[in-house]
Amino acid sequence: ISSTPGGPVLGNLGISFQGYAGLTHIISGNTISGVNATNTGAFSNYCVGIQTQGNSMGGTMSKNNIFGISNANTGAPGIAGIYFSAGLNWTVSNNMISLTNPALTNSADVTGISDVMGAGATANYYYNSIYIGGSTAAGTTNTFAYVRYSTGNATLKDNLLYNKRSGGTGTHGAIGNVSATPAVGWSASNYNAFIVADTTKIGVWNATVCNMSAWRSNSGGDATSIWETSGTVASNTLWVAPNAGNLHINTSTYPEALGTPIAGITVDYDNNARSATTPTIGADELACSVIVTSLSTQTNI
Repeated sequence: ISSTPGGPVLGNLGISFQGYAGLTHIISGNTISGVNATNTGAFSNYCVGIQTQGNSMGGTMSKNNIFGISNANTGAPGIAGIYFSAGLNWTVSNNMISLTNPALTNSADVTGISDVMGAGATANYYYNSIYIGGSTAAGTTNTFAYVRYSTGNATLKDNLLYNKRSGGTGTHGAIGNVSATPAVGWSASNYNAFIVADTTKIGVWNATVCNMSAWRSNSGGDATSIWETSGTVASNTLWVAPNAGNLHINTSTYPEALGTPIAGITVDYDNNARSATTPTIGADELACSVIVTSLSTQTNI
């Protein structure tokens, strides 16, 4: 999907799911790439892999592979893997999302998952692998592997959130909760892995840029989540081909056996069985019975 719009448009969408009621919808097993906006004018188009909108709608979104999305607009453009404009109750698991805005350095809002659902909504995010890369030449735009703008209920566990985007003066964080009232609906976040270029910028809580200690203090969560720099855990060692959307584990053992079991989610992206006691963080399960990282030895940088 590609567009060269002559003016502002709502966006180029790989899958758009709007206006349906019911909580049993399934969006699963899709490969979405090549959603592009090529006009370099000062437009603010958004290019999105999967977008949903419907206040009485929900279901499951799993095992989707989203990558290769780009946007050349130079106004206030954005790209997102999954964008919840509205919803009621969604469970999002075992997805692989890789976004770099390839070959472009314009300032863009790049987010793996954006949650803009309203009050009363519930979103559960489990075992997702998200990679944000590329660079921007200038600008103040923040980028995140996961970001929440809403006051709906949000639970995040076992997600592998990696952001090594560079350039500009914005924060390139693993996680953001930038709601005006971020504590409202922030239910449970733990057993995640946060990898960023600068660990003084793990995430943003409201408008406060946080290292891991500050993130835990502000959010009240992620007590057993792990974090590291992208220089230590290289993306091409962690994953087979991150720029091409292949977020299967390569040679790194970083996320092995550090997750927590999730009721009802017993397989990974490839339908391989999850460990019943110590699953791998992220979409790709590794057969492992030994915990390989000591959390007690980590310190903030």
